[in-house]
Amino acid sequence: MKPQAIKHFKAIFFAFILAIIFFEVSLRFFSPQKISSIPSTLESKYGVPLNRANLTTEILSPIKTSSNHIRSNHETPYEKKSNTFRILALGDSVVLGLGVKEEELWTFHLEKLLNNLNLGIHFEVLNAAAVGQVKPTRHFLYLKNEGYKFSPDLVILGRTQFELNSGIGQEIKIANIRKKETDDNKLKIYPEGIQISPHRNYRLTWLMGQINKLPFYGWTFGKSHLYTWFRSYMNSYLEETASQEADFKNQIFKYLDQIDWEKYKEITLFVGSQEFQILNTNSNYTLPYLSPGNLFYRKNNIENAAHFAMGYVALNEVTNLVSEWGGKTLLMEIPVFADVMGFTKNANYLPRFKKQESVYSFSLENDFIRFQKTYPTPLHIYDDNHWAPGGHYLAAQIIYNHLVLNRLIPVKEIPSSLIKIGDPKNLKIFNKINESFLKNSKPKNYLDLLNAIVHKNSGHSKLAIDSYLKFLKENNEEFEIHLQLAKAYNSIRNIDEVFKHMEIASKGKSKTRSNKTYKRIYAAFKMQLELITHIKNKKFKEAIDLFENYKFPINKNKHKFFYWIGLSNLELNNLLEAENYLIKAIKDKPDNSLYHLILGDIYYQRKKYEKAIISLNNSLSLNKNQKKAYSLSALTQLELGNKNLALSAFKNVLKIDPNNVLALNQIKILSK
Repeated sequence: MKPQAIKHFKAIFFAFILAIIFFEVSLRFFSPQKISSIPSTLESKYGVPLNRANLTTEILSPIKTSSNHIRSNHETPYEKKSNTFRILALGDSVVLGLGVKEEELWTFHLEKLLNNLNLGIHFEVLNAAAVGQVKPTRHFLYLKNEGYKFSPDLVILGRTQFELNSGIGQEIKIANIRKKETDDNKLKIYPEGIQISPHRNYRLTWLMGQINKLPFYGWTFGKSHLYTWFRSYMNSYLEETASQEADFKNQIFKYLDQIDWEKYKEITLFVGSQEFQILNTNSNYTLPYLSPGNLFYRKNNIENAAHFAMGYVALNEVTNLVSEWGGKTLLMEIPVFADVMGFTKNANYLPRFKKQESVYSFSLENDFIRFQKTYPTPLHIYDDNHWAPGGHYLAAQIIYNHLVLNRLIPVKEIPSSLIKIGDPKNLKIFNKINESFLKNSKPKNYLDLLNAIVHKNSGHSKLAIDSYLKFLKENNEEFEIHLQLAKAYNSIRNIDEVFKHMEIASKGKSKTRSNKTYKRIYAAFKMQLELITHIKNKKFKEAIDLFENYKFPINKNKHKFFYWIGLSNLELNNLLEAENYLIKAIKDKPDNSLYHLILGDIYYQRKKYEKAIISLNNSLSLNKNQKKAYSLSALTQLELGNKNLALSAFKNVLKIDPNNVLALNQIKILSK
């Protein structure tokens, strides 16, 4: 380098240093700020969040990780020893084991159980999960760039709806989407040329993580007002970008929007050998909660369905990648706290992969729910989706049984060592594992709440109420429990206590539900009780007025309300209104035979005999043991002049009620 160039370089360098000092001093003088140490718990590599060593938070025991991001007390080499079967676990903080010690972790228990089989094979279960909502695209990038180095024989991928439901952003590209329409108004779509790459800001995230790890960070960058300002600005930028990526109109959504998806009654996504239904107008459980009776609701959620669809595309790429190196994939659905505790109803909307040679899919949800309803030992940290030590132990046992039964590990035949989870000896182990957790757990009296769930499930409502009340003595602000207590009081028809605890719940909020949700539940419950009371007392006009003045949208069991109001209008001889409400009820609950029967009765009274026959036939197709439906059908056929059909219907009445006077008389007349 020439002397003149060196001279210019030095001048620029010193000017840069002086500028930094000037801005640092200016910020300290004109904009003083409190500097707080923000530890970098995650770094981004290949656009993937990876565990840093010694990760800690307020709910944790310290989490130790190896240099290659495996949760372990010791280093884990990439190289796999001979005669070793290696399992690699991926997922979010639940899979990672936030809140428990190393020896309480599900992967620790699973490894021990597998090695106890004494198959002459050494089993290793490596936990490479990470904190946060790790999308399937990130799993793909990790496996492609890092995970393959461990040569896993089996990859267990724990997933929740949050990972699939959040936008994939700009990490997945589809070259082309091919479609195929059927004559019965169904659409099949086939994405082609799939490519997954890191999001565009991952290098910046990684760089900031590296700066935070510098040995002199604490007394330089850590105390700098200028760097704090820069870090704050960049965090805001990254959050804004992440928000934009979450709202990114992904390619499947754009495609559906362009082809006018509303005209189809069913849309199915085909990815390789897998197929996933993302819209079905006849199903309440099509992803994601697309109600068949509410087009407006479906319009608001079709983009959500498209995000799920992109998630399935990415998951399929993960399974293909693992298959390429000869491994198998087990997709495992993670149970949610509110579902397991019985606070909400499990919708079962996550897709099942069809069984292939290398891909398997199963859910822990039902086993967790069944266990928690039967045994009062904690499976979750309270009001949190992370597992308690007992939850990790249960997960390990369920997964162990699944691996053995489906021969996902090298077993020649199914051994007799399958775990009986409800065995008394096994339950003692559960209680011992959870013993220290219960002593230190929050809230207090957690065991009383678990006892309440067991009593409620076994039909002992009064015992459940006693346990709920014991729990609320120490935790009166737990509004979800007031709601559960109200439901328990309703089962013994103590309406005063129902309203008392419903009203308390309506004033609060929790992680499970918002304040607005509680108010809606309370209002809907109150309106339902008042509505039924009015109808029982034959105050049909009051029932209709109450329903029409109700403020909140009804999200659950709408068909019941439509039926009650339709029935009230029928009693007041408002036949047209009655017809409209029964049609709504049937649209929301098409498999209810009573609704079709009442609608047939309305059509009969309105002299719409052909429509009456259709409704009555629909009712009888759902339930053949209906005397009234056959009677109405017979009378309607008489009005249409179909005497033979009327005679046949009256004979069906006698099969159910041999002494029916109307049928006996009409059969005599028609037989002549």
